[in-house]
Amino acid sequence: MTAQPGLNTDNRALKALLKRLGACADAISQVAGGTRGVERAWEEMGRREDEAQRRAEEARRPPADRAYPAAYISTWTNLYGSTIPGYDTATDETRERARRAMRRAHGLDEDASDAEVTQAMRDDPRDGETRTGWYLAHYRQLAEREGVDPSDRQRYGPPDDPQVRRDAEARLDLERVEQARQRAEQAAADERAAVRAGEAPPAQVRNPGATWADIDLWANSYRDTREGREARDRMDYARRRALGLQDGASDNEVRAAERADTRSIAQRHAAYLGYYRQAARADRVPDDAAAWRRGEASHDNYSTPRTDPYPEPLAPANVAQPWATWLEGRDQAITGDGRDSDTYRRYRTSMGREYGLPDDATDQEIGAAMRADPRTDNQRGAAYIAQLRQQAQADGVDPSDRLRHGPEDRGSARRTASQWRESTPEQEQRIDALTGRGYEYLDAYAEVHGVDPDTLRRQQGHGAADRQQGETSEQALRRSYDEYTHLRYIEAEGATRGHMLNPAGRQAGIDPVELFSGPTARARRYASEDLLRWWESQGGRTTYTQFRAQVTGGRRDRAAAERTARAAAGRDFG
Repeated sequence: MTAQPGLNTDNRALKALLKRLGACADAISQVAGGTRGVERAWEEMGRREDEAQRRAEEARRPPADRAYPAAYISTWTNLYGSTIPGYDTATDETRERARRAMRRAHGLDEDASDAEVTQAMRDDPRDGETRTGWYLAHYRQLAEREGVDPSDRQRYGPPDDPQVRRDAEARLDLERVEQARQRAEQAAADERAAVRAGEAPPAQVRNPGATWADIDLWANSYRDTREGREARDRMDYARRRALGLQDGASDNEVRAAERADTRSIAQRHAAYLGYYRQAARADRVPDDAAAWRRGEASHDNYSTPRTDPYPEPLAPANVAQPWATWLEGRDQAITGDGRDSDTYRRYRTSMGREYGLPDDATDQEIGAAMRADPRTDNQRGAAYIAQLRQQAQADGVDPSDRLRHGPEDRGSARRTASQWRESTPEQEQRIDALTGRGYEYLDAYAEVHGVDPDTLRRQQGHGAADRQQGETSEQALRRSYDEYTHLRYIEAEGATRGHMLNPAGRQAGIDPVELFSGPTARARRYASEDLLRWWESQGGRTTYTQFRAQVTGGRRDRAAAERTARAAAGRDFG
């Protein structure tokens, strides 16, 4: 309101002043009356200004709600106009009002250009139906302020349709629910990212390699399900975080980082499990979910908590053909003249110790840990030999005893038997080439050096199996064969990643170790394709008759083995 002059309501001060100036009574009354008129005029002017301001603010206030006509596009076309001949029913009045309504709906001045309106429409995130509803709402507001009769639908616009309103409100409720869901998902993603951003301590479990292999096996089995895909994503995340790589690092970068990693296999898998479990917590995997989804193994003894630290890695043995050398020594420990319980124990526990397992680990635990070992056979053989030598040194074994102590590194004083000689680099290459063609290491060595392989076998302990107290020779051979098949089972489990039974074998509850001996037909009936291919790559299964011939070297035993091979006629991959 405009401020009025500072005049007193009763004008007493003005009258006193006029009287002192000698004005007559009539003049004083006229002047006082005129002053009161001016004051009333100021008051009326202020009241009108306030009313005009209120109306202007009201005119700028947008409608409380959009319009809900039965047909949006046709309704708006009737008011704004159409470019199709015969369909333009708009008048100059409705067209001008619609033009102003569009500008108001976009928050523009009423004199804004068409180009500004077009740009505002492009930037508007609302769908066409909602936007047209607001156009009509602004149009009605303008028509109402201009005094247009609401019953005049041509000029005022059509009324709302109740069903259209209900449908629109239902869609709006769905949109609100969807927006709430998206906000919840974003909050969960932020929380998951915060959890994953922290460092994860290594998992302290009895068999980290077997636990990791178990998760890999189940994730692969359920790869077509959401749970399987999420588990595979967690495994990829865990490997990269544990190796210090970015989440988007390629598989080649991961493999290169694993090769350069100085930790032991057990330490590395424990680190993988730590980050996998961290990701499972971030993904809110339920406590009652399957063990592999939570980052635990399906076998209780695999993920039993442990308090002792994982052993530090040993430097691998530097020997020629480490895998063939390991297999040769292991077979001698089972069947050779010099076999004893301590030698066999050291060979068996060397594999378990390489995976951080205690000496009482079962064949199943060792085999499961081998499944998660990404190294080549030669790399694993060199590691096993290093573990064997460490145990032999602790037990006070003579280093010159190649069988019980393990071979010394190249460049050291090695084989002391008369038939064993130091190989030159060229001879080592020729031996490697022969073993690559399928020769046994001992036969390849004998051919390159021109010595008798049978003499070498005798010197290396390939004689009759030793007998324990109270055993017959046949019982000793049977026991040695059982131990041999168990070690073959462990190797196969690692090579096939545990896939050793076909569906028929799993349904029948077959123990995979039983397939490594016994009838060929039964082995073929229940073995998986992976196991059959592995047998083929190894020259077939070794039957007891063949094993006996290899151990004793007797003429009749060799003849029996040959008859068994001819009778199989290639049916046993041998």
